[in-house]
Amino acid sequence: MSPLGSIESSLREVRLRIEKSVIASGRKISDVTLLAVSKGFSIEHVSEAIRCGQVAFAENKVQEVKQKFPSRGAFGLPVRCDFVGHLQRNKASLAVALCDLIHTVDRVELAQALAKASADLGKTQPVLLQVNISRENSKRGVIPEHSLDLCRLLVELPELRLDGLMCIGTSPQEDPERIKAKAEFAEMAYLRDEIQSRLSRPMPELSMGMSEDLELAISAGATLLRVGSAIFGER
Repeated sequence: MSPLGSIESSLREVRLRIEKSVIASGRKISDVTLLAVSKGFSIEHVSEAIRCGQVAFAENKVQEVKQKFPSRGAFGLPVRCDFVGHLQRNKASLAVALCDLIHTVDRVELAQALAKASADLGKTQPVLLQVNISRENSKRGVIPEHSLDLCRLLVELPELRLDGLMCIGTSPQEDPERIKAKAEFAEMAYLRDEIQSRLSRPMPELSMGMSEDLELAISAGATLLRVGSAIFGER
């Protein structure tokens, strides 16, 4: 875990990487949102990142969202917190109450639980469909061939707003040359474009790319980058 004092320089480096990649891809900085994944780090780490200008975060556990982001106004800035971990149905109500965007909808039962929780709270919950783009048994998400069917179900639930797709690329340990990850991100972009065309509705978000592969994700069209270790250090 990196000391608090290193967060400012780490954020600066990550933002520079993003800027260079966005320019190289012919895109705009405003096209991409950096989500600082603060899983396993303290509220002091979050506060330091906010002091350095970072206001968009993501967590893997609902309980950590509750502990670190109970009142966004407490930071004095409009802080955002998304959910990017595996979500159990019994945590759906808490996730809807606390999270701005839920990236990991991957099954009918979860979608229905989120819709019910949203109805109970009187809100429309933005969500992403998690796609198992690598088709690995160890990863969660719907396989690409079934993604359109689940998206159709999601758009039929008025309490939810389907904003796009999310994936986890093949890890650098398994894909050191990043050949698979590059192909996966390209497939995700194609899949998103195909689904939004078939459904005749906008799906602007592509949540993909982390500390090791954010450049590849940006070049493929990522709009949401989930970066943890490059900002906060190893857990």
